Amino acid sequence: VLSVTHGIGLGAQIMQKAIANIKQNMPCRKITLDSQKHAVSFYEKFGFKVTSDEFLEEGIMHVIMELEM
Repeated sequence: VLSVTHGIGLGAQIMQKAIANIKQNMPCRKITLDSQKHAVSFYEKFGFKVTSDEFLEEGIMHVIMELEM
């Protein structure tokens, strides 16, 4: 989401639709993503859990997060 549109719920709408689409169209048991450290709480709202230690990617701290389906 562009920084000029932060705070109005667009990211949450995109995540909800993406998770619903994955559940409907992809037979999988979990979704895995690399999250910037500062965005962990955003993904936790959707049930994602941190499953790794922090690591540096492109100069930004990240963690791996997973959502069990």
